Order: sequence, then C-alpha cells, then structure tokens
Amino acid sequence: MGMGATRTLERVLAATGNLAAAESSFEAAVDVSNGGVLWALPALIANGLLRHTEQYFRLPNGYYSVTHIFLILGYMALCGIKT
Repeated sequence: MGMGATRTLERVLAATGNLAAAESSFEAAVDVSNGGVLWALPALIANGLLRHTEQYFRLPNGYYSVTHIFLILGYMALCGIKT
C-alpha cells in the first residue's frame, strides 16, 4: 500500500479477490476542483450511461466496479480530460 492509500482493508480484500467492489464513499470538503460536473450525474444516468454496462462489460473482483469506471469516464469527458 502506498502512503496516500485510504480504506486499506477494502483495498487488501480487493487485491486478494475477496471483495467484488468497494462501496462509494463521499466526504465533506470545502472546495472541489470542477465540482460542478457532479451536478451532471442525474443527467448521465437519465441518458442511459449505465443502462447496459453489466450486460456487456465484466470485470474481475477488485476495488472498482464497472459502474465506477463508467462514471469516472463520463466525468473525465465532462471535464475535458483526454487521458
């Protein structure tokens, strides 16, 4: 584990294949860069971002689920992040 790793128990369980996916966790923050794109979550869901992900995509057990991956890709697109 790196020095900046959080939720180490969940990360160890995921690394050993004993966790299907970690649950999303949100914390209070004073300022979040590009935080306005979080308001787009309902629109992304309403437009079907996650409608068929479980049907067409599968990941082995790990820390991140297919839902996590698609949400982060959607947010990256909204923020204009290319890589």
